[in-house]
Amino acid sequence: MIDMFQSSNRFIISVFYDLFNLENALLEMAKKCITNYYYRYKPFDHGRTIALGERVLINLNGSSDYKMLGYIDKAYKARGWLL
Repeated sequence: MIDMFQSSNRFIISVFYDLFNLENALLEMAKKCITNYYYRYKPFDHGRTIALGERVLINLNGSSDYKMLGYIDKAYKARGWLL
């Protein structure tokens, strides 16, 4: 009984250790991704953001028979243009 208890504790400690390492690895990967994004797209002064995540519904044939649904990720205004 004692051997089974000690073996069980080692297994639990091993699982928590693996989860801790996974959490740290994911956190480091997230930091790297955010840093890479920042350095790729900086200085972030290309325009003024107008909308984020807007839903767009377009009638394809002039009536309501056929429609296309989409989402605009980001719309911004830069130098007189709407992008």
